[in-house]
Amino acid sequence: MINILFLWVALNVFQSNPTPNGPYVSGPMVIVDSPVEASCLCGQVKPAFAREGLKGALIEEVTPDYEQVIQSTYSVENGYFKFPKASFKELHNICVSSGPEFQTICYKIKISKKIKETLIIKLGFR
Repeated sequence: MINILFLWVALNVFQSNPTPNGPYVSGPMVIVDSPVEASCLCGQVKPAFAREGLKGALIEEVTPDYEQVIQSTYSVENGYFKFPKASFKELHNICVSSGPEFQTICYKIKISKKIKETLIIKLGFR
């Protein structure tokens, strides 16, 4: 019971107003405030607790205030996505969503030459 309460509190602490961009973004977003490092602005989207990737998820790179979309793409077969021309010099804000049953989640991504791993983004259910 305590774990469920903690999860509910944690999700409510990180919720914010949704961005009006994109067909799936509705309701509050979960914003992960600590930057995540990856080898590129690419990776895989999966439903939480699933091994297979999620095809058709919307991935948007947005401005730091989450108000405007810079570029967007959809995940392809097995959930893979890629933004090919991402800069090493700046933080990238991305939001990932996929239908009304999934929680929209946003990350700050730092691309690093030191990191070998790509992103694995797990979408939680609402």
